[in-house]
Amino acid sequence: MATAAIDHKKLLINNDWRDAAGGKTMDVVNPATEEVIATVASADKSDVDDAVAARPRGAERAVGHDVGPRARTRSSASSPIG
Repeated sequence: MATAAIDHKKLLINNDWRDAAGGKTMDVVNPATEEVIATVASADKSDVDDAVAARPRGAERAVGHDVGPRARTRSSASSPIG
């Protein structure tokens, strides 16, 4: 059986693809074959903090995506008060 090339995936934070701040990755394994099919960035606390802080900016910067009134309402409703 031929071995497929392994995809290397990054984190999407604030519409920018980047490696995890700590440089850690983890393997994605096909459970049927136990073959590693991808390697993905493993986010740590600072990556999560960056993603949470970027959420409003990322939604406004989304290129080619019409967020729509329902999504905007849900986003506004989930925003912190004050």
